[in-house]
Amino acid sequence: MRACQVHITTTADGKESRFVCQGTLGVETREIRLRYTEASGTTELYFDGNAVTITRQGDYSMRLLLRKGEICMGMLGISGSEGVVQTQTDRIAYSVKDCGVTMTLHYALVFGLERQAMKIKIAAKYDKDGEKE
Repeated sequence: MRACQVHITTTADGKESRFVCQGTLGVETREIRLRYTEASGTTELYFDGNAVTITRQGDYSMRLLLRKGEICMGMLGISGSEGVVQTQTDRIAYSVKDCGVTMTLHYALVFGLERQAMKIKIAAKYDKDGEKE
């Protein structure tokens, strides 16, 4: 795992937010591991070449599984109350370069009868010497 700078753009039902933070990135042959802290929580993203697992602990907890073309079960928890959520993934795209990773995720969070369209773009970069960029 190498120190990196993480740029994340999230679009939830058409409303966009952006933030930049520090994190760590590990890239193997077909595996990507990214960890970062923002606000009051730590998020870990793991991609194995087929599916993305997103786990968050902190002010709220979350565990999502994203697999293109499939509906997967997940969990969201806020203030000690946990609930089941489903994800329906339309797109998982990624690019690995010498200095980092770019990943795009398009999926829907489904809570019972409610559906929230999500788009996330993540760019994690480090310089070639391993220092934060």
